[in-house]
Amino acid sequence: MNNNQQSYHRLIAQLRHCAGEAEVKQVLNSYLELNTSELLEVMAQEVEGLRDNMDWDGANSLLSLALEVGDVLGSSEREVSLRKEIGDFLSKMGRREYEVSQFSWAVQFYELTLRIYREIKDRPGEVDAINGLGNSYRFLRERERATALFQESLAIAREIEYGQGEVDGLYGLGAMEHFLGEYESAKAYVQEALTIAEAIGYTKGKANAFDGLGHVCGGLGEYEEAINFYQQSLPIFREIKDRKEEASVLNNLGAAYYSLGKYETAINFYQQSLRICQELKYRKGEAYVLNNLGLDYNSLGQYETAINFFQQSLPIYREIKDRKEEANVLKNLDDAYYSLGQHKRRIDVLKQSLPIKQELKDRKGEASVLNNLGVAYHHVGQYEKAINFYQQSLSINQELKDREGEANVLNNLGYAYDNWGQYETAINFYQQSLPISRKIKNREYEVCVLNNLGVAYYKLAQYERAINSYQRSLPISREIKNREYEVCVLNNLGDANYYLGQHQEAIDLYHKSLAISQKYQYRWAEADSRNGLGRIYYSQEKYQPALEFYQECFAIKAEIGDIPGEAKGRTNVALAYKSLQEPQRAIEFLQQSLEIFQQISDPEGQADCQNHLGVAYQDLKQHQQARNHYQASLEIATPEGMPTICLNAGQNYGHLEFQENNWSAAIAPYQKAIEAAEILRVRSLTDNRRQKVMIDAIEIYANTIQCHINLQQYDLALEYTERYRCKQLVDLIASKDLYQDEKMPEKVRNLMQEFEKLQGQIENIRDRDTREDSNNNRSSILPATRYWRAQNEIRNKSIIEKEIAKRKILEQIRKQDPVIAQGIQVAHLKFSQLQQLINNEHSAILSFYSTKTDTHIFILRQNSIQLHSCPQQGRDNLQQWLKENWFNLYVPDKNKNDNENKENYQKWQQQMPDLLAELANRLNIQKLIQNHLEDIEELILIPHQQLHLIPLGALPISDSEYLHDKYLIRTLASCQILSFCQDRVQLQTAPTYGIVENTQLDLPFSQLEAETVAQLCQVSPDKHLQGAEATVPKYRELLKQINRLLSSHHAVSRIDNNLESALMLAENQKITLGELLTPAYRFPELEEVFLSCCETNLGTPQPTDDMLTLNTGFLSAGARGVISTLWEVDDLASCIFSIIYHRLRAEGIDRVRAVQKTQQTMVKMTEKQLQQEIKTFKKQQKKRYKRELEALTEEQRDLETQEPQSKDSPEYQAWKEKLNNAIQKYVRKDQEQREFELRLKEARKREYPFSHPVYWSSFICAGLRD
Repeated sequence: MNNNQQSYHRLIAQLRHCAGEAEVKQVLNSYLELNTSELLEVMAQEVEGLRDNMDWDGANSLLSLALEVGDVLGSSEREVSLRKEIGDFLSKMGRREYEVSQFSWAVQFYELTLRIYREIKDRPGEVDAINGLGNSYRFLRERERATALFQESLAIAREIEYGQGEVDGLYGLGAMEHFLGEYESAKAYVQEALTIAEAIGYTKGKANAFDGLGHVCGGLGEYEEAINFYQQSLPIFREIKDRKEEASVLNNLGAAYYSLGKYETAINFYQQSLRICQELKYRKGEAYVLNNLGLDYNSLGQYETAINFFQQSLPIYREIKDRKEEANVLKNLDDAYYSLGQHKRRIDVLKQSLPIKQELKDRKGEASVLNNLGVAYHHVGQYEKAINFYQQSLSINQELKDREGEANVLNNLGYAYDNWGQYETAINFYQQSLPISRKIKNREYEVCVLNNLGVAYYKLAQYERAINSYQRSLPISREIKNREYEVCVLNNLGDANYYLGQHQEAIDLYHKSLAISQKYQYRWAEADSRNGLGRIYYSQEKYQPALEFYQECFAIKAEIGDIPGEAKGRTNVALAYKSLQEPQRAIEFLQQSLEIFQQISDPEGQADCQNHLGVAYQDLKQHQQARNHYQASLEIATPEGMPTICLNAGQNYGHLEFQENNWSAAIAPYQKAIEAAEILRVRSLTDNRRQKVMIDAIEIYANTIQCHINLQQYDLALEYTERYRCKQLVDLIASKDLYQDEKMPEKVRNLMQEFEKLQGQIENIRDRDTREDSNNNRSSILPATRYWRAQNEIRNKSIIEKEIAKRKILEQIRKQDPVIAQGIQVAHLKFSQLQQLINNEHSAILSFYSTKTDTHIFILRQNSIQLHSCPQQGRDNLQQWLKENWFNLYVPDKNKNDNENKENYQKWQQQMPDLLAELANRLNIQKLIQNHLEDIEELILIPHQQLHLIPLGALPISDSEYLHDKYLIRTLASCQILSFCQDRVQLQTAPTYGIVENTQLDLPFSQLEAETVAQLCQVSPDKHLQGAEATVPKYRELLKQINRLLSSHHAVSRIDNNLESALMLAENQKITLGELLTPAYRFPELEEVFLSCCETNLGTPQPTDDMLTLNTGFLSAGARGVISTLWEVDDLASCIFSIIYHRLRAEGIDRVRAVQKTQQTMVKMTEKQLQQEIKTFKKQQKKRYKRELEALTEEQRDLETQEPQSKDSPEYQAWKEKLNNAIQKYVRKDQEQREFELRLKEARKREYPFSHPVYWSSFICAGLRD
């Protein structure tokens, strides 16, 4: 260092301590001999040294000082020559900052330079400064400002005829047009720049122009032409010894060859460029080329080498603090790790990238990183985290109105939920993505989403819908000539047809896909086609050809580097070997699969493989080995994270221990399987899907219950019994209780309106059919058969279609349900909570449960639990016997005629006492009473399956005594439903009764019942709906005004579709069970409902034990207690039962005891007592019939006097129709009177008219005691 430089360093040190521009100026004036551009040169060298040592703050501070010094030395107080010298060097500093991508600093130096040049009127210098500013703003993405600056420089250059400035301005404008994608315009600007540069001999301008033309051709995809221009530019830069630009052009040549797919040639040029950058210590260029080398090797499939180059590039960008390029390299690293399937490393890289995007305020980039984080977490099976990141990305895309990004993320959300097993939610997201993809005309997205929709439907086993989606996707893939999508869709169509059993169609589709895949060398799709063919032959038990296809599949997967696919392919080969009775070969391939899954850190694959290994070793009777593998599977597959695998492994492991009588050991894996099943159920968004999950898991629950029983852990056995019961009903009631004050979301309200509209259309069809029946003289006073309407629904296609539409609306309403939409899992009752349901020492819950072989009755008392077992009386014995001898005889068979069904019904009725006696013996009721119920007064019965249909209170316990004589009895579907009833707020208001009576005017005894109850309970006339008054709106309004209801009229149980079971009201209107289960029917003040109607607690027994009946519908609607019927009840018997019951209630007796006493009274009632009960009403009814018949006779006479003269006139035809109607009314009323008399006469023939259980035991009490 010479003395002069030392002086400059000392001066710089002194300037660093200045407190502002004035002090800087003062110090500089003290050293006028050092006021030269060399001072700035030394400052620039110090900046470079500080940057080399990564002292970025020091470098920035010194640059700021250099600007102050330049401002002072370039001010008007200095000589013009010094100002010119300072301006030139400031321009040089701007150029340096530009070259190291410090564009903000470059702008400041160029702006100061521009001011000095303008003040000293250096027009060429002004042009150069403006061009420098334009280039700096171009890279700062301030496009409009950059373009304006280039246009300004061009105008001045042309004005002063400064050719070099004109070339640079034209080049700048070309670069801006290129940046905007206006390649033809860009080409014109740069071509003009080249022409001028050649004309004036501006060598660097000429080289820049050739380089620029190469860029433009590259943008146009004309890579050969681009290479030609770069190769013309390269020797010029070498000639003028501009090494930096030489390196840049070599990099550009590499990029052009890369775009042509000539990766080896590209690497050669990149390596030449890299050497120059390293020689020049041009760190930015070095980092850029290293990144490009990484991209090249990534395209060659040499991912590890690519990662090595990216990892060399990354620290340089960090060193020079180029955050934007740092984020870009991180993205490339993410892509490479993605290709290797190393998703955990991706997560680390993406987490480094995210804060950079946020710091740069690159919202679009931030959304992209968040989306990629979602993809990475998705691949490691952490679906909740994946969904969280997708949701964050979606919010930003929606905020930015980036419709393409939004469509992509919605599709990814669907894919995440799909893999999580929540297929309905997945479909919802796909259906949101699809219209956006169509709107933005992104046909590739549309194909992808339609295909994914098909996959989701396929997983829901809705194969027709899946095929529909695939078939919509296929022509689009052909239209956009995307053969890869085409083969993917063809394979998926093959899969769907396979599951529909259409094997030949599936084979044809796989072969079509295979032909295209082989032609275009889509090896991945070829492998998938072979896998599909293997699966078909495997299902046809043609294991050898299946094995061959599976082997070909995994060989291709291995060849193309699809490591996860190879592992899955080896698993399929293993399953084929297992079926070929080669278990050792199966284990060998499963071990190979496991090793691969472990190498690529695929937990889901590992867990699945371990489970298959467990099954293989179990088949070999090597049970300890099997245990080890099941345990390994369950350590990875948690119920929450991998519920499907956890369910399978837990079930297999549990079954192994169960079969070996290792009850304690079986419980733990069964518990995991149950947790997994319940999570899968909660994640399903339709009741059908939820029910299927529970049906598939029935043996897991049953075996768990049996294990606890065998270990005498009756408390836990009962817990699991109640945990399995009627989850659908529990969800329905829980969700109804979440709706307060009938507040419904707008969407639910709109769906209810659609539902009611369809219901109205059905009622119109029924009304039309009824009129046609009347015209054809097929009407009767009462329905001829119990199921005439249900059979009519089966015949009437129009009604069936509308019922299907109604069911779909109900499914949509359920999807809005808080329990389903929010994924709420209603907590099952713990044993301590079950005990709390019993509020005194004289009550007990009898919870029935049938396993495959036995029926168990849990006796739960306030402080204890006991068990009464009935060996060999399980599902295959007792339940099947009840189905054949009760349900099948009572319920009409649509394949039999009316006479056959009538005979079955009579047989059912006749054998009822004997069947109930046999059931009592099968259940060993006497022993149950003696051992467990000695001091009990009240029983709360929780039946199971077919036992729900049986009047258990009518089980005989001696020749003259029934179970209901000894105990007060309530019957509920589950303990959880009893808990809901108990949790409801106790009403403090006095009873307010309402009555709905004889809605179709064909039940004469309904009138007696209603009139008597109205007097007993002091029912206000405005709360008593009779006949035509009883429409649906009035019925609903009545329920809001009262807390106790008597509903006495027809009801229909639809065994073929329980949700269509209904209360039959006036004008052919009805309230279905489906409606009762919606939020529209929520009556929190409702205390009691007495359903004096047929079959209001008759439903179809389900494996899940969900009894969907009108009884449970009213409990769901808010009732604390419901009295309902198990079968078609006699009009007269129901009338008498209701009168006695309500008389007892009016005396203050609770509902359970009132039911008991009523049943006892009915059994013992004599013919004389019946006469006395209806004596007054009979007289009134005779008088009423007489008045009505006289009125109808008078109406006929009046009409007869009005006969028109001309029998051919329209007036005559109208008159004739009126007269016929009047005659028919008279005939029907007369027939009704005769039938009324006949029924009374028939009842009086029996000494004890109602002693048979068919008359009194149908009524059961559900809910609270009072």
